[in-house]
Amino acid sequence: MEVKRLERGMYVRCPVADFEDPRNFITGKILETDDFTENVSVAFLDPFGFRNYYENIPEKAELPYEYVKRCTLHRESYVMYRGGRYTILSTLKEDEWYYYYLKEEFTDKVIKVREDAVDAPFNGGRISPAEQLRSYEFQNPAWYFGRSIVSKTVKVLDNSVFGFKELAGCKIFLKEHQLKTIMRCLQEKNCRVMLADEVGMGKTIEAASVLKVYLLHNSNKKILIAVPRPLVAQWRTELLIKFEIIPGQNINDNYVQLIAEEDIENHINTRWDFVIADEAHKLLANRRLYTYFHSLSKRTENILLLSATPVQQKKEAYLELLQLIMPDKYDQFSLDDFQALVDKQKSITKSTYLVLQDFDDYIDNIADAIENGENPSHNEECTDLFDDVINGLKRISKLIEDDGFKSILSEIDIDSADYGKSAIQEALLYICENYQLEKNIIRNRRRYMEEDLPKRTVREIEYTLNPDKNTYEHTTYEAIVDWISGQEISSVDFEKYYIPLLTAFFSSSWAFNKEIQMQKNKGLAIDPDVEENAKEWLNAEEWMLKELDNVLAEPYNYSSRILSIVDFIDQEIYEEKVVVFTNYAETFEKYGHVLQTYFGEEKIALFNKNMDEEELELSIYRFQNEDECKILLCDETGGEGRNLQGADFVIHIDLPWDANAIEQRIGRLDRLGRPVDKDVCSVVIYAKETLEEELYNFWNKGLNIFTKSLSGLEIIMNEINESIIHAVTSDFRYGISNAISEIIESSQKMEKEVREEQHFDSAAFIYATLNQELKRLLRYYTSNENELFANTMMGWASLAGLRGQFNKDGIVRFNESSFSIKSAENSMLIPPNWMEYINRTSNAFSRRIRELYEERTGKKDATGSREIVGTFNREIAIENDYLHFFAPGDEVFDCIVDNAMNSYKGTCTAIALEADFEWRGIVYTWNLYPNEQILLEKGIPLTAIRQYKSYISVDQISTAISTQKYEHVPVDKVLKLLETISKESTSHIQKDVVHLGRRTAKTDSLHIKERYGCANIDWFRQVYPEDKWASFVSTSMKMAKNQVKEKMMASNNLKLAAASIEQTLNAEVAQAKFFGVDVGEIEQKKQTYETVLEALRTTKVELEAAAFVMVRKTHD
Repeated sequence: MEVKRLERGMYVRCPVADFEDPRNFITGKILETDDFTENVSVAFLDPFGFRNYYENIPEKAELPYEYVKRCTLHRESYVMYRGGRYTILSTLKEDEWYYYYLKEEFTDKVIKVREDAVDAPFNGGRISPAEQLRSYEFQNPAWYFGRSIVSKTVKVLDNSVFGFKELAGCKIFLKEHQLKTIMRCLQEKNCRVMLADEVGMGKTIEAASVLKVYLLHNSNKKILIAVPRPLVAQWRTELLIKFEIIPGQNINDNYVQLIAEEDIENHINTRWDFVIADEAHKLLANRRLYTYFHSLSKRTENILLLSATPVQQKKEAYLELLQLIMPDKYDQFSLDDFQALVDKQKSITKSTYLVLQDFDDYIDNIADAIENGENPSHNEECTDLFDDVINGLKRISKLIEDDGFKSILSEIDIDSADYGKSAIQEALLYICENYQLEKNIIRNRRRYMEEDLPKRTVREIEYTLNPDKNTYEHTTYEAIVDWISGQEISSVDFEKYYIPLLTAFFSSSWAFNKEIQMQKNKGLAIDPDVEENAKEWLNAEEWMLKELDNVLAEPYNYSSRILSIVDFIDQEIYEEKVVVFTNYAETFEKYGHVLQTYFGEEKIALFNKNMDEEELELSIYRFQNEDECKILLCDETGGEGRNLQGADFVIHIDLPWDANAIEQRIGRLDRLGRPVDKDVCSVVIYAKETLEEELYNFWNKGLNIFTKSLSGLEIIMNEINESIIHAVTSDFRYGISNAISEIIESSQKMEKEVREEQHFDSAAFIYATLNQELKRLLRYYTSNENELFANTMMGWASLAGLRGQFNKDGIVRFNESSFSIKSAENSMLIPPNWMEYINRTSNAFSRRIRELYEERTGKKDATGSREIVGTFNREIAIENDYLHFFAPGDEVFDCIVDNAMNSYKGTCTAIALEADFEWRGIVYTWNLYPNEQILLEKGIPLTAIRQYKSYISVDQISTAISTQKYEHVPVDKVLKLLETISKESTSHIQKDVVHLGRRTAKTDSLHIKERYGCANIDWFRQVYPEDKWASFVSTSMKMAKNQVKEKMMASNNLKLAAASIEQTLNAEVAQAKFFGVDVGEIEQKKQTYETVLEALRTTKVELEAAAFVMVRKTHD
């Protein structure tokens, strides 16, 4: 047998125990060789302390040359180099030695070193599955099929866009617009971006996602998060529960500080590496805060601002926001200079909007013509609309004078196979994606997600102020009307004194009486009639609540807000999950008492800012976990940061004067990931023929806030509020009614401009190839996050020595006794450090609340305090804040995946199956990797290629090569059979699949033991002797690899990638010319993209797994 050259420092794979025919192996580094005795001395290194689990692994051994085999080290595995920890990025072979590109942990430093310079752990070696095949090293089929499921998911993560892998483990629903946003924020050296998504698109999630990726890829950085004081608790909660980010010392020795932005003055002199600020548009109204943040922006490398969507019509505000994120560029702009840019953008936006409308009509008419059996290119309506679209595009072309756009325009042809649709889309995409005023403002629109968002609906509960049925509420309101109508009140005073009184009145008698005292303390002279009637109203309501059962027996005799709400819940939605909102502590207290008394304490949970942290957590825990807990009563904090999308209704006890506040309430339920068929229903109660009804009609009929999102109008709400106040102070009784049409007309004019901008932004997203790829990636990945994946992970973990409990609801439990070293010796699984794991902040938090709940209720749910309760299912994890999510980045998940991917178990097998056909051959599974070595040699970061990896293949590729006798059998039948088997449970695989590599003689469906008196592997060696077998393996592998390469060559994806890159570069130049701004380092970008293309063209094909398959025809 020929032995390859062995030298000191090379890594080799060594057998454990059975040297003649081994099944277990470890990796060692050669200390010395002896050509005379043909022995090699090997050290089994342990740079990361894994020997603590496997004490039987020797430190050194002396073995014959023939027992060891050269091996490489796994991609993405850790090694030590000169005292530092590095990740292996790529491997190449030169003159019998392996060289590795290594990335230093937490930095961008990449180095190339020879293998003898690194220290790798004893479980880190990789050998080709082809070599395993040749050596008859057939592993148990359960390992093979389990690994195939795990590796598909890992392949998606490895070939996904930058940020996806890091965020796959967070408790969020991943959406393509969010992935693209994160990629855009982090693809440049520094992040200077404003997230200006429309409400409900997940700005906070995007910002926290960017921070999570930043923390994972950097160390010793200082990050400041500044948010309005009322939002601090919400941010703290969301960062912990969804992202496992905590203020203070964080992962990789990064430091995160979360503050109220009102306190920014105390932090202005610190040198921050990254600053995140929420509600940036509100800084415009506070020059002191604005100046501090502007100064901070100039002194930090990375800044991420969250803002309401800026509107071009508000050019002063727009420019000031731009000056916050890019002061070096925009501080020098005068308002007139900026106006010129805005006018150019507006002309393109308006022209494009008209073309988009014509194009939508054109698409509809094509469909109608085809349905009627006509050729669209000969249909008059179609040709007229086509001409309108082309003329509109030509007008745009004259505006921008862009040769790239002209080239696209020349390709549009109504006689093409799709009647010019795809070419028109390409032209619109080019304009909408490249001719934006400032790309550093990211504006995601709800229009992207229309198909994935639930409907908003509204139900009204009206009651009358009646002298007979609610005497004192009626007389109190009449006294208020007379008092306010008889005064000259300025808008400032009305907003300061009277709006709080009015909103309190339309909440409860208790809130109103409290507000009267507060306003008197501030110096407001309250009308005696108002004050006297208010006290009588409170007494009447107190009596009514004492007689609640009797009153509700005859509700038609009474007219009251609180009675109407209790009756509605009782009669209409008793079995539904409901979130009830009020902005007043007095109302909260009284409703909490009434709801608990009437419905029972077990049915009600409370959430308000005065409760301590444990009580708040228990309330949310109960609402999420107890079926009988149906009602969550909230104050204005509204369950902040929590997932309430499981609720069916949101009831507004009182209506805020501010539309944005109403939007926030509804947004607690109307969140990304809510089932699209689960409507978000607002229940609004109001007093008829009062100011409250006027205000409700304006919110509902004027702005449609209860049936659709504000979507881009948030930033102009202050002006709308000012208009309402002016109308009410002019005429208290009828002011809103008289002014409503004027206010609506004004807001609709603004809305029209916003809609044009929305369509412009949306086309850039909807038509972009990358976004379609992201959508496909997400669907593919999330489709694998299912029960099969959970079962596979648990199956592999059990085989590898990590045994948890898995119930039918998808809940998994692990504890410190789950790990069995004896079982783990087969695969060398390295478990997490259990004490560190369970005491991690998020795990300790969930465990503490769960234990507190069990203590309070006596419902013992766990088996011990050192237990982790979680799930592999994203949807289940998101619905419950107190369940752990076993996903990428989690220690248990990662230890299972790392073991599956870096173990030699499961990469090679030989099996026999039964089906309705016969076949024999080898099935090879391949991974495609861009030739990243080219980028590394030129010092280009690998993030540059992440968004283009999907042009190669996110999926693995399988090829089946048959033995000569079975070449007539379609290989798709074989691959489909294997795919079906892979979806079976481990127990079914062990029952249905014969292990041809089994060494002990055992009865199975082949009956080899009975027929030949030997083990399966001995029979296989007789049928396929070494020379014949080695020849077939070599020949078949070459054939399979060539088939993969031919598929790659035949694919059009590389051309698409090249076209996409070329278009991006050309558009950057044209856009800079049009707006008259600096084009930047375009030549450097060109070189980078050319290298990226070369890496794609020279993609590497790597064998992932191999299986000999014998299919026997089923006999009835």
